[in-house]
Amino acid sequence: LRQLITPAMKKNAWQIVLPGDQPEFFQVVRLVADKVGAPMPERVVVDSSAELQVEFTSLLGTLFNRHLCLRVGMALPVGLQSAHFAAVLAHELGIYGRGCGVSSATFIRGVNNWFILRIRHDPWLDWLKERIKNRKLPWLRRTLCHLAYGVIWLSLRPLRVLHSVCRLVTREAMHRMVFRADQCAVRLAGAETCAEALLRRSRVVLRWHDIHDRLHYQSATDRLPDNIPMLVARDLPDDLNQDSDLSPAPCCHWMDIAPSNEERLRRMAAQ
Repeated sequence: LRQLITPAMKKNAWQIVLPGDQPEFFQVVRLVADKVGAPMPERVVVDSSAELQVEFTSLLGTLFNRHLCLRVGMALPVGLQSAHFAAVLAHELGIYGRGCGVSSATFIRGVNNWFILRIRHDPWLDWLKERIKNRKLPWLRRTLCHLAYGVIWLSLRPLRVLHSVCRLVTREAMHRMVFRADQCAVRLAGAETCAEALLRRSRVVLRWHDIHDRLHYQSATDRLPDNIPMLVARDLPDDLNQDSDLSPAPCCHWMDIAPSNEERLRRMAAQ
C-alpha cells in the first residue's frame, strides 16, 4: 500500500518548442513521420537529458494512436550527426507506426515504468541513504535509519518478483516491436548509418549518466554548470573518435525490456 501512495520520482524540467521557433526541425520530424507511417507529434518538448522519446499525451490518444509528444534531450542532438539523429528519430517514431500494436505496448510500458520507479527509485530509500551517510547524526538515529532501510528493502522483494514475471511475459512482444522500429530506421537511413547511430547514442547516454552522477553530489553546494548538454558535447569528440568501438552489449534504449544493442546490431547487419 505504501507504494501506491508514495509520489513517484520527479522528471527533468522541460520546455515546449513551437513550430515557429524551429521550422526546419519540425519539417524534418514531419518528413520522418511520413516515411515511417507514424502520426506527426502535436507537441515537442526539450530538457537537459540524453533521451529521445515519443509518448502519448492522453489516454484518448493511446486508443486512437494520436496526440503524440516528442521529448528531446538536448544532450543527444549535440552529440550526434544529423544523419544519426534522423535514424534515431525514425526508430522512435517507427514504434508508433501502423501495425505495431502501440496501445498494448503503451500499457506494458506504463506498468513496467511503474515497477522501475517504485523499485529502483524509491524516494524513501533515497532519503534514508542520505541520512545514513550523514556522519553528523547521532548513532541512535543512524541505527534507526538502518533498520527502516532494511524493512523497506524487504517490502520491495514481492514487487521485484512481480516485475520479473511482467518482464518474462512481455519480453518477446516488446522485442518484436523494437525490431520493427529498427526496420523503419533502416529503410530511412540505411543499416550502416543506423548501426553507427546506435553506438553513438550509447556513448552519449553513458557520458551523460557519468556527468549526471558526478554532478549529483555538487547540487547541495549549488556548484552546477549552466548547460549540462554542452558539457556532454565538450567531452564527446575525443571519445567518439577512438579506434576501439564501444562495447555493444549494454542497452541504451529507454525501454527497460528492450533487446541488447548487440542483438539489434546483428539484425541490422542482416537486413
